[in-house]
Amino acid sequence: MKRKLISFILSIPIVFSVNLLNIHAEELSYTYTVIRNDAVITGFNGTPEKIKLPEKIDGCPVTEIRDNAFFDCKTLKEIDLPESLEIIGHHSFYACVSLEKINIPENVKSIGTGSFCGCTALSEAEINSDTEYLPESCFRACTSLTGIKIPESVEYIGDYCFSGCTSLSDVSLGEKTEKIGKMAFYMCNSLESVYIPSCADTIGERAFGYIPEKNEPALKKDFYITGEKNSEAEKYADINKIKFRSNAVQAVSVNTSNKKMPVKLMFIFLTGTAGFSLLLFLSARYFFGKKRI
Repeated sequence: MKRKLISFILSIPIVFSVNLLNIHAEELSYTYTVIRNDAVITGFNGTPEKIKLPEKIDGCPVTEIRDNAFFDCKTLKEIDLPESLEIIGHHSFYACVSLEKINIPENVKSIGTGSFCGCTALSEAEINSDTEYLPESCFRACTSLTGIKIPESVEYIGDYCFSGCTSLSDVSLGEKTEKIGKMAFYMCNSLESVYIPSCADTIGERAFGYIPEKNEPALKKDFYITGEKNSEAEKYADINKIKFRSNAVQAVSVNTSNKKMPVKLMFIFLTGTAGFSLLLFLSARYFFGKKRI
């Protein structure tokens, strides 16, 4: 009896430790390594749906998500990235077909090629204000993405960056976007127009306005580009025979006798009328004054 009791008591810590290990293994849905006092996320365990990456692991800041870390993780719906993150490796979230949104933290300075390519459920993507470069195929084939705002900091949008984003209908380019790669917005079937800032000095082949028809690139009907006169945007539109609209400020209209008249024309009209009336008044005064004499 005593032996059984002693065995039972001794087994409690072992069972307790095993249970703790099992719980830890179940909760830790990602794998990592520590390199030079930095924690690097290297992959995932099992079939995670939601992952919250911590700021620190083993006392080391989480600074990088390694290349291909969550490659083809089809179950992942949500991931919370830490503010300590600086690097997102190439194809790190490739084909995460259930991922619904992504918020890239402020400290991220490097995003790899094809990072979110093939994330077909991705409907929200927020890019931080310090990002300077969106690489090749970064959001390619994100077919649920409806809008994207490129922050002022982004200077270069890589080849095929948003190619195949068939639901994308609202694109806002930053005023510092200088280079737009070839086919960057190819096959964006829902995109009807885009404003290209005057700072853009390089626009790649078929970057805007093209969709596939019979397996060949073709101009999208009724697509137009807005930009400054004599800009690279106008040149691109002219070369590709795309409608171009100048970004010059249009005069506000007012309603006069049920007809619209631009304010500028109205101002000229009223000024001219007032001037003419004053001239008649002075002429009459001079004439009648002279007649009295």
